[in-house]
Amino acid sequence: MFFLEVIGVAATTISLVSGWLLFSIIYYVKLPFFEKYKALDDPWPWETDLEGWQRLKTRSFKFSAFNLFLMTATMNSLPYFWG
Repeated sequence: MFFLEVIGVAATTISLVSGWLLFSIIYYVKLPFFEKYKALDDPWPWETDLEGWQRLKTRSFKFSAFNLFLMTATMNSLPYFWG
């Protein structure tokens, strides 16, 4: 059963990373279709404050990795300890 939990965490990781990559490409390339439906007319944060954007991106990645790997693995393994 533990193997299935590992597969579940791996599948979630692959899904999230794939989504992040897809939307990163869409936003960085500035596809006209998506730019047309932007909620604000302001430029993207990485265009105006690259240093602040890098800090925010790093912080967000750390929190996401913590939640994905540590918390998911912990919550999935609780049934094994409590029967």
